[in-house]
Amino acid sequence: MKIYRIRKLSPRECYRLMGCSDSDIDLIQHYPYIPRWKGGGVLPEGMTEAEAKKLSISESQQYKMAGNSIVGQVLEGIFTQLFKQDQDTLF
Repeated sequence: MKIYRIRKLSPRECYRLMGCSDSDIDLIQHYPYIPRWKGGGVLPEGMTEAEAKKLSISESQQYKMAGNSIVGQVLEGIFTQLFKQDQDTLF
């Protein structure tokens, strides 16, 4: 008997399945750091590391955020089909 191990998706993989770009995912995962154009990030003025740690988004919250969204391309396809059917029945 073979025993299979189930691999859990990372938050980044969940966001990619939902159609998010890597730059948007980086903004979510590094919040509240403000990205620099050369890489890395800087905290908003006057914010301490301790305050930033309290504001950071946990992995479990990231899973919830990805799960409570809808893929943009799917929504576009639904509306396209709805309006296409409406036009077909009008004429």
